[in-house]
Amino acid sequence: MRKSAFAAVLHNRYSMRGQLLASFFCKYGIKNRSDPRNILQSIAYQISDHIPSIGRLILENVKRMKEEEKSRGGRPASLESLLIQLIIEPLQSYQLYKQDSSTSSTRMLIIIDALDEIGESNSKERIELLSLLARMIHRLPHWVKVLMTSRPELDIETSLNPFHPVRILHDDVNHVNDLRIFIRSQLHNRLIDNDNNDNMESAVELLLKSGGRFIYIAMLCENNFIGDKKWSYDELKNDLPSGLDEVYLQYFHRIREKNVEDYDSKIRPLLSLLVTMQEPLSILDVSRILNMSMDEVELLQHQISNMFPLIEREYQDVSTIIKYFSVYHKTVTDWLTDEMKSQGYVKKPMTLMIGT
Repeated sequence: MRKSAFAAVLHNRYSMRGQLLASFFCKYGIKNRSDPRNILQSIAYQISDHIPSIGRLILENVKRMKEEEKSRGGRPASLESLLIQLIIEPLQSYQLYKQDSSTSSTRMLIIIDALDEIGESNSKERIELLSLLARMIHRLPHWVKVLMTSRPELDIETSLNPFHPVRILHDDVNHVNDLRIFIRSQLHNRLIDNDNNDNMESAVELLLKSGGRFIYIAMLCENNFIGDKKWSYDELKNDLPSGLDEVYLQYFHRIREKNVEDYDSKIRPLLSLLVTMQEPLSILDVSRILNMSMDEVELLQHQISNMFPLIEREYQDVSTIIKYFSVYHKTVTDWLTDEMKSQGYVKKPMTLMIGT
């Protein structure tokens, strides 16, 4: 099961029981879903909404912190102050109340999904948050449990090793069984001879090609490698890419082959810009940065839409819609910025600063 799907299942299960205290699903490339300050503030808000008596204390702390911010000339509170004053201290105070009353101490869960999608590996904001969580989580009351999920990235593993994390490896029996079920559901009605033997053989073949990664199967089905076409077992075995690296290599190779004249002058600069995104860039932003018309940018986006889809947001009023570039999955930008893997499909990423 993919890490976010696993987190979503627990989210729904604990929410139905009334035991979900707060949750945050990080998303790479979207600032308000990957900024550590937003994560802590969102969790604090959800806690106050779930337990109103804590909410009153959190609100008092927010007012005090705003006054302190004014006295510092507008410099915001540190992440540590946010965690302590908006989450830890209010929960500790509630813990004392629970001990002095007949209130039951039902276990409550906080979920933070996809830590790896907070900035880049070893980025300042990610290191600061990881260090803070590693030092402070033990101060939460015993009835508050925290679930964090992540891909296995070194800085995250190093910071959270003291908590003895559970590692779901690609060859884990339960993980492989989940993946096999997922593959068979995706193969339904996609095979030329869809009997049990072909389905089983094809599932095994895709399991081997996937390297144990759900994202591989999802991406193949969503990005027209399989599509609506009926496939034979031999075609699945011989024609489909092996592993995510080969998926991306084939995808960007097809784009370059279809756009030989424009690739170096237009598509490669666009990709070089998009891999720098810390938050979604609008079509207008991109057109200004690359000195292109908005219509031209939209035509180029159509060429790479599987990996960099557009999202729409309402702006100021419901009659104005702004289109923004997003990233299908963080592994896309990881692959493009790895010079050995991407083989020149993108230039060295440009340094980009955009005022807000």
